[in-house]
Amino acid sequence: MMKKQHILQISARVAFAGLLFMGFAALAIELTIEPNQQKPKNIDAQSIVEGPLEGELRWCRHLGDEALHDQACLKAWAQNRERFLKYAPPKSSQTHEDR
Repeated sequence: MMKKQHILQISARVAFAGLLFMGFAALAIELTIEPNQQKPKNIDAQSIVEGPLEGELRWCRHLGDEALHDQACLKAWAQNRERFLKYAPPKSSQTHEDR
């Protein structure tokens, strides 16, 4: 019985040492990567084609708290909500009455 417990303790220590080694290896790999390779390339904001609503929403974000009282921002937010929350019934050629 004592041997089984001793084997389990040794196995646990070996597993811990292996995990610790893998952690240090991952850290070393991460530290050797150059900073410009770590970050994904950002898309240039000017290269994105946007419509008038997106431009208005961006302007409202720039205004901060003042946008809460700006009528154009309130209208743009309402249009944006409507765009995402609009209910469109599923298109099907068969209605409930045809079945």
